[in-house]
Amino acid sequence: MIDGSDPRGIDVGILSRHPVTSLRTHVFDPDPDRPGAYLFSRDCPEYEIQIGGTPLWLLGNHLKSQSGDDPELRIAQARRVASIHQTALERSPYVVVTGDLNDEPSSEAIRALLGTGLRDVMSHPSYRGAPGTHGTGSSESQKLDYVMLPPPLWEQVQHVEVERRGIWAPSTIKSFDTVTSKWNRASDHAAVYVDLDL
Repeated sequence: MIDGSDPRGIDVGILSRHPVTSLRTHVFDPDPDRPGAYLFSRDCPEYEIQIGGTPLWLLGNHLKSQSGDDPELRIAQARRVASIHQTALERSPYVVVTGDLNDEPSSEAIRALLGTGLRDVMSHPSYRGAPGTHGTGSSESQKLDYVMLPPPLWEQVQHVEVERRGIWAPSTIKSFDTVTSKWNRASDHAAVYVDLDL
């Protein structure tokens, strides 16, 4: 296992029923604006997942937090993810960018990714829920989490949903019975998921 660079141990991982046949790490990618520093605090791993005859590549991310904010670092990270995505498309048309990108849809960081042709699954017609993924999720400014698909996968979308019951927001969200306070919530971020017909 490759440890990320985040001193708190907040890393990126994957759980798959299908074989994960290869992994490429970017944990040691240099930060072009900070000599001697790494760009990603939590890596941008590329997971190759064997599904049928065409491999799916998943790029997992957790970009710079808005706590102690550094939007320029987040933009640099997003631009590098966009470059990694473009290179991965040479190996497969199925390349997904996902994770806590810590910025709203109109931000420069998110525009850098959407500018590659990726599409945010929460903009798919099958999604009819609240616009955000963080906190109560009631506004677009609370949208920080993404699953982004290239055009060939966009055509395969069956259903998009956001699982919010692990969040503690009692006036807004009906949580799981075991979530009784912010201290035992699963996260302050909801989980975005999409069903694809592959």
